[in-house]
Amino acid sequence: MKNIIYGAVTLLIGVVVTLTIVTITGTMNREIELEDALSIAVKKSVEACTSRKGYDLDNNNQFVADLLVELSNEIENDADLEIEVMGVDKDKGVLSIRVTEYYTTATGTRKQAKSEATAYLDKGGSENTFTGSIITFLDSDGSYLGEQRVEDGKPIKATITPTKAGATFNGWINTTTNQNVGSNLGVANGNATYKATYR
Repeated sequence: MKNIIYGAVTLLIGVVVTLTIVTITGTMNREIELEDALSIAVKKSVEACTSRKGYDLDNNNQFVADLLVELSNEIENDADLEIEVMGVDKDKGVLSIRVTEYYTTATGTRKQAKSEATAYLDKGGSENTFTGSIITFLDSDGSYLGEQRVEDGKPIKATITPTKAGATFNGWINTTTNQNVGSNLGVANGNATYKATYR
């Protein structure tokens, strides 16, 4: 009888240890996958931004805003993103950034993935390499919220939800046609600017 109890306890311990190892390994693999996915998304987003236009190294806010929009298009989960400017080398025309993605695991644990990249911002004249449409988003006061590039004929997806104290976001106005389009921005057919409205 003793041997049966020892055997059952040993088996139970073996199962618990095995499940723990599988869970830890699975979690580690998932974290590595997220780091890799973030790294790829950051690289693609930086290339998308810098191929579209040159940016001012002295004031990199526009680049950071555009990069957030591009990253929102690349990353499909509901993670929070943070972009830190790590350094600027004006002689080489480069900006070093770190992107942190904050996400919640299936067990409710808050985690983060990080990726660093270098953006070459002084590509003068390279904005002509993209043949689609440049979609610009403005707040109701005309302040810049970001841009995205969309192939002509493809749907425009607003990845920005503006906020204003004491007001609720009510959609977009196409500033060219002065038409209130709400959240249905249609398809890209030339450069366009959309301004936020509130109620």
